[in-house]
Amino acid sequence: MPDTTLLVVSLVSNVSNAVQAVFAVTLIVTELESSLPVWNFNDLCVLFVEIYEPLIPYW
Repeated sequence: MPDTTLLVVSLVSNVSNAVQAVFAVTLIVTELESSLPVWNFNDLCVLFVEIYEPLIPYW
């Protein structure tokens, strides 16, 4: 049972981090869209991966 509890806590923590990352990316993208009318999609993908990679250990 303790292993299951630990797994759930870890999962909730990862989901929480992911939600925070999505929120951060949304804010960044909103700022960029308001200041730069043309935003390179590839740059956005790189930014997204850089933020998400440390949050998802099994990638």
